[in-house]
Amino acid sequence: MRPEEYQFFVDFVSRRLGHELGPDKQYLVESRIQQFLRPELFAGLGDLIANLKIGSDQCLERKVIDALTVNETFFFRDETPFQFLRNVILPQIKQQAAKKISPDHSLKVWSAACSSGQEAYSIAMLLYEDGFASAPWVPSIVATDVCSWAIDQGRKGTYSDFEVGRGLGEQRKLEHFVHQGDCWGIKPRLKDMVQFAHFNLLEKFPPQAPFDVIFCRNVLIYFDVSNKKKVLETIANSLKPHGWLILGGTETAMGLCDRFVQPKGAATAVYQLKR
Repeated sequence: MRPEEYQFFVDFVSRRLGHELGPDKQYLVESRIQQFLRPELFAGLGDLIANLKIGSDQCLERKVIDALTVNETFFFRDETPFQFLRNVILPQIKQQAAKKISPDHSLKVWSAACSSGQEAYSIAMLLYEDGFASAPWVPSIVATDVCSWAIDQGRKGTYSDFEVGRGLGEQRKLEHFVHQGDCWGIKPRLKDMVQFAHFNLLEKFPPQAPFDVIFCRNVLIYFDVSNKKKVLETIANSLKPHGWLILGGTETAMGLCDRFVQPKGAATAVYQLKR
C-alpha cells in the first residue's frame, strides 16, 4: 500500500468516525482491506479507492467502515467499572428513588461503542443479580455501535465457548446462558433488557436519552481532541441530572468537558454530571 493510498483510508475513517489512524495502523488497514480485493469485486486497491471516492455506494462504505473498526471486548472487561456500578451507583439510585414522593423506578443505561454486546449484557447481569430486573424497577439498556456486524451479533445474543469464557465464571455462565449446540445464548430475561442500535458518536442525539448511567469505554482514545470534546458534550446532554459517566481506564474527561466532576473516592475514569 503506497503512502497516498494509506492516507486515503486515514482521511476516510476520520471523516466518518472522527477516529485517528496513526502510521502504526497501516498493517491493520492492509490486512482488513484484503477481503475486498477479489477479482469479482474490484480490480485492485486503486479500483476500490476510486469507488469509495465516488461516494455513491453506501453499502460499500459501511462494509469498509465495519472492516476498519476495532471491536475488542469481553464480558466484565476490566471489572473495576462494574464493581463501582454495583457498590456505589446502583445503591445511590435506590436511595434517591426511596426519598422521592413519587419515586421514578426507571433505570436507563447506555452502553456506547458496545461492539458485539458483551458490555451491555454484563450490565444486564448486574441489574438482574441486584434486583433491578423486577417490579417496581423498569430497567432498559441501549447498546450502540457504528459496526453493523457487531450490532447484529449483539442482537442475536449468541456467543462461542471462547467468547463466553472471556470474563465469565462457570456460575454466571450457567445462570444467564443456555447451551445451544456449539454456542451459548443469553437468556430472554436479559436479552429483552437490551436494545441494540446503530449510532455514530459524532451524531448529536442517541436513541432514548436521557440516561442514568453511560458506559463509553476505550473509544475516546481513537478521537482527536476536537472530537473528544464533541463526544463528551453529547454524553453530557444525554445524562439525567447527576447521572454517571464511566470511561476507559486510560481516558479522561478533565480538560475536555467542564460539565463533569470526579467524586471523591471514585474509581478511575468515573465521572458525575455537575449539579
